[in-house]
Amino acid sequence: MNVDKLHFYVNLVLGVVTAYLTVLFVVHNDTIYALGFGVAALLFWAALRSYRRSQLREYRQVLHGTWGEAKQRKRSFADLEEAHQRMSQDHEGFMIDGRTWEDLNMNDVFVLLDRTLTACGQQVLYHLLHIPLFDCGQLTQRGRRITAFQEDESFRDKIQMTLVSLGEYDGEDVTRALWHQLPSGQTSLVVARLLSWAAMASPLLFFWSPRQALMVVAGLFVVNMNIHYREQRIAEGHFGSLKYISRLVRVGQRLARVDHPEFRSIVTEIRQTVAPLSKLPQQVSVLGSGRAGGDATEAFVQYLNIFFLLEVQSYRKARSLVDQERTAAQRLFRAVGEIDALQAAASYRDGLQYFCEPHLDGNVKLTMDAAYHPLLEEPVANSLCVRGSGVLITGSNMSGKSTFLRTLGINALLAQTLFTCHARRYESPLVQLLTSIGRSDNVVEGKSYYLVEAMAVKRIIDNVNDQIATLAIIDEIFRGTNSEERIKASQGVLEYLCQQNSQVFCATHDLELVDLLGSTVENYYFREQLSEAEGLHFDYQLHSGPSTTKNALRLLRYLGYPSAVTRE
Repeated sequence: MNVDKLHFYVNLVLGVVTAYLTVLFVVHNDTIYALGFGVAALLFWAALRSYRRSQLREYRQVLHGTWGEAKQRKRSFADLEEAHQRMSQDHEGFMIDGRTWEDLNMNDVFVLLDRTLTACGQQVLYHLLHIPLFDCGQLTQRGRRITAFQEDESFRDKIQMTLVSLGEYDGEDVTRALWHQLPSGQTSLVVARLLSWAAMASPLLFFWSPRQALMVVAGLFVVNMNIHYREQRIAEGHFGSLKYISRLVRVGQRLARVDHPEFRSIVTEIRQTVAPLSKLPQQVSVLGSGRAGGDATEAFVQYLNIFFLLEVQSYRKARSLVDQERTAAQRLFRAVGEIDALQAAASYRDGLQYFCEPHLDGNVKLTMDAAYHPLLEEPVANSLCVRGSGVLITGSNMSGKSTFLRTLGINALLAQTLFTCHARRYESPLVQLLTSIGRSDNVVEGKSYYLVEAMAVKRIIDNVNDQIATLAIIDEIFRGTNSEERIKASQGVLEYLCQQNSQVFCATHDLELVDLLGSTVENYYFREQLSEAEGLHFDYQLHSGPSTTKNALRLLRYLGYPSAVTRE
């Protein structure tokens, strides 16, 4: 048992004993002993403080114990995507599109990364992973902030315990309240105030005519009750969002006092955005307080809300403040969420077997040393140093081509978002990442596999530009059509991309492309071994040169297909 919990029990017992003895002395002796109730109240207050400290100590121990571990929680990727789209409304630069995100299985990667403590942190982390940075200074600073959480446990503990007070939110998406105007209701704030003042003044009529006063009070109650419930039907679904934003303000006020050299700019941002929103916590304190069907106290509070239109006025004031300071609220949401996202990234780093911070420079070629895929339990690391602008990867089925392409894509994405790579060393120019790895027929839109694939490759070609290099990753290009046209079209696309400001990686079964592309691309391959004794074996290692083996027919023979099917 920790000290705080011991203090809690001691103070609680002393409070109960003091209150009991006070009752006995007051009843049998003198009312002066009623002062004992004050002592008991102090003891109960001390017990409550000890209990809260004990809870915080236990939660701190949980945070320490789970640092570096994946967090099990419910995640709605539909809600995260909606929040990302709202936060992206004013973003004009390059952004990871849905096809690339899906090709790289980034939802699964996000589950590993998501060690956030708040709803805003979770949403901002999802958003940050879609917005690669193209400024090495910003990326380096983000890396230093993540490292600060790894190395400074005292600082990390302070930030985490502050974020915990904000917590998660299971109601309506808060970004909807921040990026879209909340409903205003049908009663203006002026009318609500006039009716509230009338309600406060109405009891004075009892000194003049009790009968008429009773009629006025009853009439005002009926009018205000009608307004209260009418406005509640419109606004109640947004109470949670406003309350969450108010907690965000309180957390921002605490974070504004943080003094750390790597976080000074983001703390300054928080200070600037918290100031105009400082009245919000007080304004939303009435929202949702007291509900019919509760105990006597809740019922009493509910009647006060109705008679004086407290909730109606509170909602209108809070809504008006958020609308007026919408930009500040959005900036605060992003800033607090980014701090949470970065501590999550630090926890993720500390849970990895090894990682590196990337070296990003326009003068270097793409190089990976011992890079691995984060979703595999026992990944095989591979290294690569690219000299030209095109890489052709050949090899048989299941040999590891697609996994390697995804390994490359995930590392490229995390390098420019969280400044973290699953490798011993990673060097690359700053790139805009586009992929075409896996896709099936789109039955709903009536598009064939080939058409969907052709559109995916076309979007890569359309995004190539002279300002930012494009990293194009393509798996089994144009596999949805006949071999003759596939090979000709593939040759044309790859030659075109290699001549542009791009780095293209393409995996294919079409060995004819090796000869057709010649020195335009560098050749690598994955190999396998198939024997009667050991079966099918892959080493999942990248080898230099073109593939010289095929395994489709041999695999069918190994599986026991009739010889009439498998004879060449």
